[in-house]
Amino acid sequence: AELADEFPLFFPTAGGVAALGERWWWYGSACEPGGGSAPGVSLAIEPQHEFVGRMRRFQSWLRARKERRIATVAHWGVWYSLLGGQSLRNCELIEVDLDALIAYWDEVPLISPP
Repeated sequence: AELADEFPLFFPTAGGVAALGERWWWYGSACEPGGGSAPGVSLAIEPQHEFVGRMRRFQSWLRARKERRIATVAHWGVWYSLLGGQSLRNCELIEVDLDALIAYWDEVPLISPP
């Protein structure tokens, strides 16, 4: 709701980004099954099944869009997963053919970040 109030142009319809809800990211704890934490990191690590589920929802959202050109910004692990293990540098800009990416997803399972 705070983002929608601050950036109303990004939340134009109930079917768009606004449909994500208040919390669209994983917010569990390291004590949950599959949760954990990396050495030196105080945040819990998202369990693999939660991450893959979130990526599948993102894929579904992209598939449902009528636009064929969509700008997205995401963390490294998201793109690593969606691009089949391709690693990107910080702030790297790439262009991906959405139809080809969707066809790729139909053939290859999601890859979880290491």
